[in-house]
Amino acid sequence: MNITPKLSLNKHPKDCDSLSLVNATNVKVTNDLTLISNEEDLKRNEIIYNTLDNEFGGSGHSIIGAIPCNDEIIIFASGQATSVIARYNEKENKCKIIYNKSLLNNINKIKGTFTYNVNNDLIIAISLYNTNTDEPLRVFNLGKFNDTNIDNNQFKDEISSIIPEVKLPSIESHYYVKGSCYKGWTYLYIRFKINKTDYTQWYNFGYPIFVDDIYRQQIFRYCFYQYRVGRNAAELDLYNVDDVDGHSSVPIDGFGTGCYDGFSNNSEISNTTFAINLNFNSFNNFDQYQLGFVCASKAYTKAFTTNDINISNTNYVFNPKYLSEGSITEFITAYYNYYNVKNIINYKNRLYISNYKEQTLNKK
Repeated sequence: MNITPKLSLNKHPKDCDSLSLVNATNVKVTNDLTLISNEEDLKRNEIIYNTLDNEFGGSGHSIIGAIPCNDEIIIFASGQATSVIARYNEKENKCKIIYNKSLLNNINKIKGTFTYNVNNDLIIAISLYNTNTDEPLRVFNLGKFNDTNIDNNQFKDEISSIIPEVKLPSIESHYYVKGSCYKGWTYLYIRFKINKTDYTQWYNFGYPIFVDDIYRQQIFRYCFYQYRVGRNAAELDLYNVDDVDGHSSVPIDGFGTGCYDGFSNNSEISNTTFAINLNFNSFNNFDQYQLGFVCASKAYTKAFTTNDINISNTNYVFNPKYLSEGSITEFITAYYNYYNVKNIINYKNRLYISNYKEQTLNKK
C-alpha cells in the first residue's frame, strides 16, 4: 500500500482522497511535493543564548519580542534591572548587543516591523506594551549589521518616539544692529536635529520682533533764536556753543524749534536688523537646532530657515542673505504621537498601524 503524499486538512474523512493522511501531527509534505516527512525539531540557538546570557551575567532573562528581517533577527530581552536589543545575523551566525539600558524595563510585550532605507540601513518601528503607562510608537535606525557608529542617543526615552520631548528656549534679549532685514513683524520658530537626517517638528517660541526704518519728516518750524542755560548732554549735538557759560547760540540747522514726525519709506528691506540671545535652560537632549522665521507685512509674507546651529551657539543675527527659503505650511503643521499601538505592519515600504491611542494638542 502506497500512501498518497497529501495532507487533507479540515475535511470530513469521507471527503478525503484515498490513502491520504487525515489529522496528521508533526508531519509535512517536502518542498518538492514528493515525500511526507516529520517536522524539523526545534533547537536552541547557542549563539543567541550565550550572547544574552553573558550580557545579563547569568542572572536570567526573558525574550519579550523579536522582529524577523531579511537576513537577521532583532531580539528584545529584559532582565531584573536592565534590558537589551540584540541583532542576530543568520548568514554570518553572529549575534551582538546594540543597546543595554532601561528602555524596555517593565515592558510586557513588543510588536514591530522593519524596512530598509536607500542606504540599506535597517529601520525598525516597535510598539511597547506597558500596563502602567502609555507607551509611544518608536522608530530606530540600526544601520548595517557591522556598523560601529550607530547613534545611541536615539534610544533615549525622551527622543525615541515619533514626536520627541522638547523644551523651547527663551529669548533673554533682542537688540537692533546695522544689517539687512524685511520690514514688518518677524515670528520665530525652532526645531531640533535628532540624527543626521531627521528633525523634530517646528515650534513657535518667543515673541514677534518689529523692524522698520523711521525717517524724520518736517511738518513746520519756527525761525527764532533760543537762549538756554544749562543744556543737557543730548542737546550738545543740536546747538553750537559760542560763549563760555554754556548759553545756546544759533542752532546748527538755523531754526529754533518746531515739530516733526517719523515715517518709513517704500523699500521692503530695512537697513536695520535684529539679534537675539537664546537661553536653552540646560536642555541638552539634542546637539544642534535650526531657526525658522516668518516675516509678515501688509504686502508680503516670507518664510526662511537657517542651517544647523550648534546648541552651544546661543546668539543669532538675522540676515536673509544667508538663509534658505522655507514653507509657512511646514512651520504650522503639527504632528502627534501614537500610543499603545496594537497592530503594526510594513506594506510596500509604508508603515500601517491600527488600534492605537492618539495624543492631540487640542486635548487638555
